[in-house]
Amino acid sequence: MTTALKEWAVAVNALGSGAQTLLIRKGGIHEKKFDVPARRFLLFPTYIHQKEGLLKPEWHDEYHTSLALFDRDSTHVTVRYFAEIANVWTTWDDAAIAAVSDFHIWQPSVASERLHWRPRHPLYVLNLRVFALPAPVGLPMQPEYGGCKSWLELPAVVDEAALHPVVDEASFVARQQAMEAALEPYLEKVMSLEP
Repeated sequence: MTTALKEWAVAVNALGSGAQTLLIRKGGIHEKKFDVPARRFLLFPTYIHQKEGLLKPEWHDEYHTSLALFDRDSTHVTVRYFAEIANVWTTWDDAAIAAVSDFHIWQPSVASERLHWRPRHPLYVLNLRVFALPAPVGLPMQPEYGGCKSWLELPAVVDEAALHPVVDEASFVARQQAMEAALEPYLEKVMSLEP
C-alpha cells in the first residue's frame, strides 16, 4: 500500500482517535477536481491551510498539539493510519452538508465554503473505516509531498494483516447508519458512489 490521501493533521488525528469517520473534500488548488483513485489508502498529515478558527472549539487543543509536533520537526512526516472507504457521496446541496455537521470537526462555514468553491464540481463526503498501523512509519519530507494536491505515492510498505480498526465494528456500523439517516432526506440531491 503506497497511495496516500493528504489531510489536515488535526483531522487525521480525529480519524485516528475514532472521534470522526467522515471527510469532506473538493480537491487541492492545483487539481481540476477531486477524484477517488483508490478505495484504500494511507492518511498523510499536512499542516498547510490548517487554522484554529476553521475548527469547532473542542478541537482547538488538538490543533495546537499537532502544530507543536510539526514545529519540532518539519523535515519528517509520520504516517500512523490507513483508511478504507465505506461510503462515498457527492452533493451540491447545502442542507445535505449541514445534515452531517455533527460527524466532523470543521466549523459549518468551512463545509459550506468547500461546497461552493469551484461550484461546477460536487463536494465529496467520504465515510472512512480507519485502522492504526502496527508501528508509525516515519518518512523524510520530499518536495513532491508539498503543494495543494490530494493524493501521493509513498515509499511505505504496510502489512495489512497487522492493521487494527480504531473503532470497533458495532460502533462503526452504528455511526454509518446515523450518517446515512442524516443524509436520507436529501438523497435526491446526494449521489452515492460505489465503494
